[in-house]
Amino acid sequence: MQWPCNDASPDGMPIMHINGFTRGDGKFVITEYIPTDEKTGPRFPLLLTTGRILSQYNVGAQSRRTENSRWHPEDVLEIHPHDAEDRGVRDGGWVKVRSRAGETTLHAKITDRVAPGVVYTTFHHPTTQANVITTDNSDWATNCPEYKVTACRCRSPTVRANGKSNIANCRSRAAASRQPSMRRNEHRVGRVHDGSRLPRAPRRMAVRLPR
Repeated sequence: MQWPCNDASPDGMPIMHINGFTRGDGKFVITEYIPTDEKTGPRFPLLLTTGRILSQYNVGAQSRRTENSRWHPEDVLEIHPHDAEDRGVRDGGWVKVRSRAGETTLHAKITDRVAPGVVYTTFHHPTTQANVITTDNSDWATNCPEYKVTACRCRSPTVRANGKSNIANCRSRAAASRQPSMRRNEHRVGRVHDGSRLPRAPRRMAVRLPR
């Protein structure tokens, strides 16, 4: 029974293709191959490609609300053992990925499922921000975004900071500068008229927040 089934068509709609296709085996059109402008090099030696996983759908707006998240609780970066060793990346540790478009941080998964020189991640969880590091390039015919080809570099970070959390970190540092701890100001002390020692007021520190 072919969908849709409604009052006008209680037995469903007619099936378009039953014993064959209406226009034969299809129409094939030869198109010119145009290589991507995205290239690897000394600054960005790795090639990032993104994709989907069976248990989640696209950005997960619907599928992340289900029990499917037990199978795929987060996006990880798959990296070859040789590339991980060269960059000090540990399995399960944080890895910072930077491209010409931006950067993000996610957990690493060391595996030989990807080839040397290639890293892979999914984009089902917003906190991963995988699409922050992909380019603005698109296919000339369909305008499909070029999510499969992004030159990047990877390293093991000391602190994780993604998007909004990076802004929060900057604001936290700014707040800390306005309310310093006594330990930070032990070397900056002054005297009042009775001879007691008090911390001097901290100097204000300007912090530029990322846009």
